[in-house]
Amino acid sequence: MKSPAKILYGFCLITACLLMQGVVIGASAQTANRNAQRDVLNRSSVMISADHPDSTMMKLADDLSIVLGSDDNPLRVVPVVGDGAAGNLRDLLLLRNIDIGFTDLVALKKMRENQEWSQAPWLEVAHIATLFPDKLQIFARKKIGNIKQLDGAKISVGLEGSGSELHGKQILDALELSYTPLHLTVPDSAQALVKGEIDAMICFCLSSPGLYKQLAFNLDIHILPVPFNPSLHTDYLPATIEHEEFPYFVRKGDRIESVAVALALVTYNWKKDNERYARVAKFVEGFFNNMSRLKNEPRHRGWTLVELGAQAPGWPRFPAAQEWLDERNGQALQEMRVAFNEFLDRWSEPVAQEVEKNDQTQLFEEFLRWRANAQ
Repeated sequence: MKSPAKILYGFCLITACLLMQGVVIGASAQTANRNAQRDVLNRSSVMISADHPDSTMMKLADDLSIVLGSDDNPLRVVPVVGDGAAGNLRDLLLLRNIDIGFTDLVALKKMRENQEWSQAPWLEVAHIATLFPDKLQIFARKKIGNIKQLDGAKISVGLEGSGSELHGKQILDALELSYTPLHLTVPDSAQALVKGEIDAMICFCLSSPGLYKQLAFNLDIHILPVPFNPSLHTDYLPATIEHEEFPYFVRKGDRIESVAVALALVTYNWKKDNERYARVAKFVEGFFNNMSRLKNEPRHRGWTLVELGAQAPGWPRFPAAQEWLDERNGQALQEMRVAFNEFLDRWSEPVAQEVEKNDQTQLFEEFLRWRANAQ
C-alpha cells in the first residue's frame, strides 16, 4: 500500500501535467489565432511608396489610406516615406514588401533608358493609372528676379533620387545654367532659404502646409517664374501657379509660370497566381471604384483631373486594372446601345424614312447631340 505522501506526490504530478498541457494548448490556440489575424491583415493591406511628408505624393497616399480604409471598403493602405519618383521605382523593383509606388512619366522614361535596376523594366513594372500634372515650384530670394539669375546660385534640388532633383536638374540644365546643387529635405531647404544659406529651392509642394508656414510672411522670398523651354516639350507641360494654391505668394488674379510632370501609379507586374497580385488587384478595385469619393473635398484637388483610361506610353497596364476598364467599357457600350434604341424610338415614321436616306455618320452625329442635351 502506497503511503499518503506518495499518493499526494502522484496527484500533484498529474495536476501539474494537466496544467502544463492546458498552457500548451492555450498557447497553441493563441498562436493559431495570431497567425490567422496576420494572414487576414496581410491579405487586406498594401504598402505604397510615396515621398516625404511635405510632398504631393504623400498627400495622395494619405487620401488613399483614408478613402480606401473606410468601413464599406476595408482595405488598409500603408503609406511609406519614399524618395520620390525615381527612388520609388528602385524600391518597387528591389525593396521587399513594397506593393505600389507613386512615380511620374519622366522617371519611367529615364528608367527605361538607363536600365539601372532592371534590364527589361517594361516587363517588370506595370501601370495602374496616370494621375494628373504635378506643378514644380522654385522658391528664391528676391535678389534673384528671373530664372536666368540662378546661374552660379546655391540651389537645394531635394534629396537624391527625388522627383524634384530629377526634374530640377533637367530644367536647369536645359537652360544651360551653372549652379551648386544641395540635397536637403523640404523643411531643411526652407530653413536654409530663410536664413540666407541658399539662394533657391526646388520642390513639388503645393500640398505642404508646413512649408507654407515656414516661408509665409517672409518678404525676401518669392516664387520664381519658370518659362516653358521648347526643349522640355517632350517631357513636361506648361503650367501656372494661382492664388488659390499659394495665397501669400500669388496675388488674386495673377498667375506664375511653371512646368508640370504627369504623375503615375505603378506596381510590380506580378503573375496572377502570386498572392502579391491578389493584394494589388484588391487595391485596384477599391481605388477605381472610389474615384468619385477621391474627387471630393478635402482630398487633393488633383484627383478631379484623373482619367482612369489614360495610358502610359510603352508600359503594360496591370491586368486587374485593364480588366476593370474593359468591364466598364463593356457596360458603357451596352448603355449606349440602350440609349440609341431610345433615340430611334423618338423618330416618327416619315422622319425615320428620310434619315435612312442619309449616311450613318449624320445619324450618329444627331444621336450624340441628343445624348449631350439629355445629360
